Amino acid sequence: MFHDGVRALLSHGHRLKVQNGLDKLYHKMVKEDAQIALFGHLHTIVFQHCQGRYLINPGSIGSSRGPEGESYLVMEFKEATIDLSWHDAHSHEVTADTKIDRQALKDV
Repeated sequence: MFHDGVRALLSHGHRLKVQNGLDKLYHKMVKEDAQIALFGHLHTIVFQHCQGRYLINPGSIGSSRGPEGESYLVMEFKEATIDLSWHDAHSHEVTADTKIDRQALKDV
């Protein structure tokens, strides 16, 4: 999938067995030439940077298995960055945020 010049892999994650680690997901990203992987299945927030690629899980909006509670992710594609903010699913307050430098994505 392409969005605003970014190559993304979208996967629920269960077929790549993300519950056993992210290696298979990462190798799928490399095979598909994806810069970002958005995946689920774990019901917990994940933000991992690996050799120029980003593995991102928004958490779970209704049945979190992590300490952060129910959450959702907002991604804003800006000129120089992709801004990510995780929000509490009930209060909608930002609970975590980070930025991805779009220039760094070009090197993948």
